[in-house]
Amino acid sequence: MIMKNSYKNFKKIQKPLEKLLPTFKKEEKELTLRGFDSWHSIATLGDLDITKLIEQGCGTSRNLNCLRCIAIFICELDLLQEEAALLMHSGISSVRALANSSPQDLLTKISRLEIQLMANRSSNTDLIKINKWIEKAKENQKII
Repeated sequence: MIMKNSYKNFKKIQKPLEKLLPTFKKEEKELTLRGFDSWHSIATLGDLDITKLIEQGCGTSRNLNCLRCIAIFICELDLLQEEAALLMHSGISSVRALANSSPQDLLTKISRLEIQLMANRSSNTDLIKINKWIEKAKENQKII
């Protein structure tokens, strides 16, 4: 049985677990079978819980930890799954790291990631949106 780790600062945003990004196809199937039906249920997983899920064949350590990071961004900052994944893959691994980021540095990291991915779409991320994310993170961390 998986024991949920209580994350002390969670705002209990109970967003249902929507269709996950293609990278997490196996994890989506396995987590759904085990009753993980909200982002909050994934965000509250502890390291031992993830280890148990790996032992049960629910996915890889990398993917489950990435999903937890994305879930924390979604629950704490009310971001979209794609926005949370973009932050994580740009090197921002926690709400605290986001709160301590400068908008211009973060825009540079995101732009570099999009170039590496050769994104054939125009970027939806600008300094206004990044500033909003950082302000939410600071408010969450009480750093303002």
